[in-house]
Amino acid sequence: MQVIVKLMGLAMILGACLNKAPTLANIVQSKSVSGLPKSSIYGEIIIAANATLYGFLQGYPYTAYGENAAIALQCAIVMLLMWQYSENSYRNGGGKGKPTDTAIHDLEICIGGQPNAATARLVTTQMEKMLVSSASFIYIFVVVYFLPASYHYLLMSSVMPIMIYARGCQILEAIRLQHTGAQSIATTTISLGGNLGRILTTIKEVGFDRAALSWYCASAILNGIMFFQYMWYRKNTNAVLSEFGQQNNFRLPKEA
Repeated sequence: MQVIVKLMGLAMILGACLNKAPTLANIVQSKSVSGLPKSSIYGEIIIAANATLYGFLQGYPYTAYGENAAIALQCAIVMLLMWQYSENSYRNGGGKGKPTDTAIHDLEICIGGQPNAATARLVTTQMEKMLVSSASFIYIFVVVYFLPASYHYLLMSSVMPIMIYARGCQILEAIRLQHTGAQSIATTTISLGGNLGRILTTIKEVGFDRAALSWYCASAILNGIMFFQYMWYRKNTNAVLSEFGQQNNFRLPKEA
């Protein structure tokens, strides 16, 4: 049984290495991050990073948490693509004239009601990029070298509210848009299967670690909801991705 569990752990790590590949392909092909709220992407990175740091600091076998490291790296790539394809017409003064479109930082958390889908554009400023990058390196350094062992559990207990918020934003965004955008059914399926498998391997390899198990169970439930959403909005999603493939709707119109 121990050999089977080890093989399952290795299989999940290998599968995790391709977890975000379908989503990355959708983003590159459509040149859009529609359906992927910025808060959700940032949240996914924190979740995977915390789970990786927790397993590392606790001295668990790499097969018990390795897939989280792979997912964290892929989420970082998704973030870079989000920065690439989100509108940033205001960088360094915005060039000639002023854009007529409404610039917002995140569609699902904008203040003042729902944005006009026809004019709202996702904005990523240079300052935001610098702050996110700097905070990430500082956070990892502090956790690895200064966080006392008695507080390691905070890495996993903090994941729960972050995960509920991040996945919740993604679920609500799909409801608002009536499609799942660049999300991929393959990514969601792999994540759901990984959650279910990780529940078993965690119990067998490290025991009933409540901090880790509660996260994997909650993640499985949320991924199950996202799986159902993809199937429910599948027709709309295919139409939207086809449209984005023909023209980049997230570019601002050229000024006269």
